[in-house]
Amino acid sequence: MTLAELLDESLILLNEKYGSKEELLEAMVDKLVQTGKVNNKRELLKVIVEREKAASTGFGRGVAIPHGTSKVGDRVVTVFARVDRGVDFGALDGKPVHLVFLLVTPEKDTRSYLTVLAQLSRVLRKESFRKRLLHCQTAAEIIQTFREEN
Repeated sequence: MTLAELLDESLILLNEKYGSKEELLEAMVDKLVQTGKVNNKRELLKVIVEREKAASTGFGRGVAIPHGTSKVGDRVVTVFARVDRGVDFGALDGKPVHLVFLLVTPEKDTRSYLTVLAQLSRVLRKESFRKRLLHCQTAAEIIQTFREEN
């Protein structure tokens, strides 16, 4: 499964403003619930927040990949948010995060989880790719950018 196949226009948040990491994570989980991708907001939010408390998923370079495994869905899902103002994620480099990928996988599917996480990490290391994501104006452009990268 490629990253472009995982993304859905209804699961892309652009130009949103969030006051905190927690507010952003809740909005991303809300998207998954609203689109029927997961069935229990409270349980999933708890998993994601607990993971963040253990160690920040802000990798630096303006990127965060909050993630977790849960019983609330039956397949790998992701939500992408571009936060133009940036959010403090406690990133390794101390800088605000602008590109956030929430990755959720079923508890029994660690292979897919690791595969998608590795794909995301690989493409997000590229400065040119991150810059292209920052300049996309629509959800369709975000998906096309991923297609071109795969």
